[in-house]
Amino acid sequence: MKRRVLCIFVLILWGLAFCTMLSVRIEQLMIPEVVLTQADESEPSPHIALDSLFFDDTGMHLYRPREGTGWETG
Repeated sequence: MKRRVLCIFVLILWGLAFCTMLSVRIEQLMIPEVVLTQADESEPSPHIALDSLFFDDTGMHLYRPREGTGWETG
């Protein structure tokens, strides 16, 4: 009886450790990559698309979505 309880406990701990490591890996994969860009100084009036401007609790931010590798539609 004690051996069976110990085996089940070890199996549960192993599953918990595996899920924890898997969640850390998934979190790393889900972090979006940010690329810093600058406006082209040669243009007389550089323009920024309106969908790049976002407001939240901390203020106004400029983000520009960009197609990248590894992204799937849907």
